[in-house]
Amino acid sequence: MPHTPKTSIRRLIAPTAEAMEAFMAGGTKVVLPKKGHLLRYQEVADAAYFIEEGLLRVYTVLEGEEHTSQFFFEGAWMTDYGSFLTQTPAEAYIQALEPSVVWRFGRDVIYDCYDRFPEFERFGRYMAEQAYLGLQKRTQVLANQSPEMRYQNLIIERPKVLERVNLKHIASYLGITAESLSRIRRRGMERDANPDE
Repeated sequence: MPHTPKTSIRRLIAPTAEAMEAFMAGGTKVVLPKKGHLLRYQEVADAAYFIEEGLLRVYTVLEGEEHTSQFFFEGAWMTDYGSFLTQTPAEAYIQALEPSVVWRFGRDVIYDCYDRFPEFERFGRYMAEQAYLGLQKRTQVLANQSPEMRYQNLIIERPKVLERVNLKHIASYLGITAESLSRIRRRGMERDANPDE
């Protein structure tokens, strides 16, 4: 099934035709090339995005090093939530890792729909809850799991990351160097080759 904002919204709420039409009328499609940016550091996030096709990552730069905090695939909604809510400069970049097609919904359109249609306010609350839970889980994983455990859980929980993201970005997401990730992967392959040892 194709990924569209309408199908995503209807999985969560039951908007009236008027509400859906008002929301979609405020959306525009954006085509991003590989490595293109939706948002850059210190820009203000004035929109939320739905990924129709492609793959995006959120990352920060500290002392010249990139640190990937999240990957988003087709069917996901995303923005820099802190910047979006407070209208202050973003602390992160949002970049396409593949040629991508996203729907852009301006903050003014979203808040207008919140005011006019209670079902969209529920949709907004769900998005906020998911953003909070994602951030909480990410924080707990980095604080409480070893790098090897993080990698094993990534294999189980998010196989698409391993299929479509290069090892440099995966290592950054896991909070380790590319060399450390190579060692972890090598140990895993050795275990798989010799399961009885």
